[in-house]
Amino acid sequence: MEAFSQLLIGGAVAATVTVTFRAIYNLFLSPMARSNIPGPAYTAASDVWFDYQGLRMDRVRAIHRLFKVSQTSAYHSYYAI
Repeated sequence: MEAFSQLLIGGAVAATVTVTFRAIYNLFLSPMARSNIPGPAYTAASDVWFDYQGLRMDRVRAIHRLFKVSQTSAYHSYYAI
């Protein structure tokens, strides 16, 4: 039984380290992080927001709204409106 608990703790530690390193990579080291794409940091750090939209069956509309806002803000910043 003790071996199982050690295995469970080791798995939890490995999962935590993996999620932490993936978030650090997504926020600071990935090519998308170095580009000038607007948006909140929690959506860049993980796929939780994207998966949540999928569970709500609203993923397509949510992505459409993101592109609509992004194009409008890009237009306004380009033409200094």
